[in-house]
Amino acid sequence: QPWDKERPWRTATHVVWEDQLPVIDLHDLKAGPASRAVRAVLEHPPDAGAVVFVTGRGRHSMGDTPVLKKATERALRKACGANADWSFRAIGAARWVWISDRNKAPKQVTGGATWPLWLGFFLLALAFLVGLWGKVGR
Repeated sequence: QPWDKERPWRTATHVVWEDQLPVIDLHDLKAGPASRAVRAVLEHPPDAGAVVFVTGRGRHSMGDTPVLKKATERALRKACGANADWSFRAIGAARWVWISDRNKAPKQVTGGATWPLWLGFFLLALAFLVGLWGKVGR
């Protein structure tokens, strides 16, 4: 990339931990090196149970589809197709999360609802039924 000398891709600058998850920023990489970085992570799943890959929005990509987003999605789709326990999903316009172990991964990335959310749904349904019963009983 034209900016390679200004801000080279390094683990120290492009891999961080956010909310108990490793976040790998693929910005500043071309599609080939980004795909190799994703595959290298997939070969050695972290103990966190998930990894976030930041692809960016593709403002420097030619065409309609952001190059890093497409390359990352392709690598994740291939890997998850070969391993039934793995999954991935978009968690924003420029981020993918790969889930290697649903039991270890934080609920905010697995899409699983926590018990307070289910309790809220239950209470809302209960209030609805009590209100409905009150109208029917009249």
